[in-house]
Amino acid sequence: MPSSDHNPAPISPVAFLRAALKSSPSPNDRDLVASIVNVRATLAQGTDVDKAFLTDPNNVGYLKRSVGEVEIYVPFNLVSVFPGTERLEDLVATARQVLLCETHPICLSGSATFLGKSVPISDLDFCEYFPSAIASMPALIAARLGAPLDKLLVRVNWNGTRFTAPFTDLEGALGQLANETVTYVKLDFLWSVPKYGMMPTTTMILKVNKNFSGRALQRSHVHQEAVISAAGPPRNLFGIPEISRYLKFLKKDIAKFVVSGTAGGSADSLKAMKRALSLLLLIGAEQDQELHSELEGLIDDLVSPAVEGIVVEKRLGELSELARDADAAIRKAALDEIDRIKLGFAGIMLDQNERDLVLQGASLTAAALNDMIDGLFSAAEDVRH
Repeated sequence: MPSSDHNPAPISPVAFLRAALKSSPSPNDRDLVASIVNVRATLAQGTDVDKAFLTDPNNVGYLKRSVGEVEIYVPFNLVSVFPGTERLEDLVATARQVLLCETHPICLSGSATFLGKSVPISDLDFCEYFPSAIASMPALIAARLGAPLDKLLVRVNWNGTRFTAPFTDLEGALGQLANETVTYVKLDFLWSVPKYGMMPTTTMILKVNKNFSGRALQRSHVHQEAVISAAGPPRNLFGIPEISRYLKFLKKDIAKFVVSGTAGGSADSLKAMKRALSLLLLIGAEQDQELHSELEGLIDDLVSPAVEGIVVEKRLGELSELARDADAAIRKAALDEIDRIKLGFAGIMLDQNERDLVLQGASLTAAALNDMIDGLFSAAEDVRH
């Protein structure tokens, strides 16, 4: 897209890839990528639904706005698709309730960051950075037990060791596992969110050092995280290793889901399409005349009623799986509530023939996107050589 009189010229997607995929970056390379990220943030101003995000001079690549009394920091690549106030208020409130420690940063991640374009979601994903002592975490998790159905903790994955209801002496069991080898804890909830209803909700808790470093960072991608924090983002957006790792992760996942999406009944082609959306946003497709139309077409496909029907099907399936893992005392109430939710979605759900046709189309779209992305990476490699 052309630049305005006040904005810098856009960075081409191939130029972004070429700079970000350097395997042995020099100081000049790192300075170049930081400059590119700064330009991309400037270009992202005014592209969100509310036109509320402004560049943050203290955190290169982030744009910032307030939601009530809460500051939220969004990476440059997500601003144009990020939800506005109408949808964001309830997501921020949920994030603050899911948070174990109110002083920690928590991030909105996953497909919910695309809600500014009304891309349907099947679940909610959060990521909490936990610099506090690991010994404090078991009590904070145990305090979630006994919550009502609308905020029901169903599963705990403590660094690979899994716990489900009835959670007998959960605090004691977690306390015995609390040591310096822990990098992550994953909590799965049934959570009712205003405007969204009951959602499968996950928070990934990353055990980081006091300076927000550590091995746990390898479990997340900073460019897919919108940070809710009074102290600002815990990580920077212009590190070449982080950008390169995310690009390669997305490219690998797209290729993987293109293949698995050809299996009968699999919805993995839709996963490939969402990964492609993330990658195209990261490389700046919205600022490129040719790729802009590809990006808009992809978003149109993802927001179609037919795709929404499959996403709702996935959401209901995940809710049912979580409900079956709930404590016996509340399991029936959970399943009854999910049956009630199903009735509300009756007009959206697809029959088998419709579902098959949608997935066949998604498979073709995903394959074409994969080929296009391969071509962009190849072009970047050719220029580098």
